Amino acid sequence: MRRRRIPIIVLFILSLAAFTLSGLRYYRTLDGQAPVISMDKDEIVVSVKADSSEILKGITAKDDKDGDVTDTLVVEKMSKIDGDSSRDAIIAAFDSRGNITREIRKVRYSDYTHPRFSLSAPLRTPVAAGITSATSYISANDCIDGNISGKISLEYEKPEDGFKAGDYPITAEVVNSAGDKQSINATVTFFQQSEDSLLPRIDLKEYIVYTKIGEEIDPYDYCESVTYLGREYKYSGGRGNYGSDSAEGGNFTIGRESISISGEIDYENAGSQELIYSVRGELGVVGSVRLIVVVEDK
Repeated sequence: MRRRRIPIIVLFILSLAAFTLSGLRYYRTLDGQAPVISMDKDEIVVSVKADSSEILKGITAKDDKDGDVTDTLVVEKMSKIDGDSSRDAIIAAFDSRGNITREIRKVRYSDYTHPRFSLSAPLRTPVAAGITSATSYISANDCIDGNISGKISLEYEKPEDGFKAGDYPITAEVVNSAGDKQSINATVTFFQQSEDSLLPRIDLKEYIVYTKIGEEIDPYDYCESVTYLGREYKYSGGRGNYGSDSAEGGNFTIGRESISISGEIDYENAGSQELIYSVRGELGVVGSVRLIVVVEDK
């Protein structure tokens, strides 16, 4: 019995050796070396409209077995934008065996601007219309994503007994695909339709303006006209004839002396503030409208 076991043991040992040798030959054929990425510049300056081919310009990739694999290069991911208008681009390359390597290239935008809000009308609405009537005038645009109005979020406190005639603070916030978050503080004014129709209505050229730290604006530059008792008075730089029953040539105008502007803007710090334009009508009634001034970092 013992003599018969010897050939079986020898056969097992030979089989194990052959399997091990075959395995070693197989593993020697595997390539665990990822491609090598080379960049002529670690940092580039491009427009916000640049596509991946511009970001990959000057980058090559080589593999020890496949050779030139530059055509496999991709922009795998872009980081959030920094304060200096730059982002990290994660560049990846791979070989035919699935080995992947990654490098980082800093991408700086030459023409980047923060997301900006726009107002198509002043944030004023009849009480019966509700706050969504006024906030529908708010939109936002971004230099990378285009129209991002759908990403606007609003914060405000709704009184338990509902909105009544008066002013209510709100905050509008928006974030673009690069992670740049911008916000403005504003005021929504609710009014009773029957009462508001008796007040002077002030129209501005814009209801939100942007400027840079240290760069003051002239608030009167944004005056457009005043409509009162069915008559429109165009804003003029000089004295107007607001309140007059007649005007030479039929040109009714309103000047600075009839428009008062209250509120102060801090031009030394970034943020949003409001100016209030007011015009007095007969019997002491006063109409007003707000201009949001956003001061940005240089």
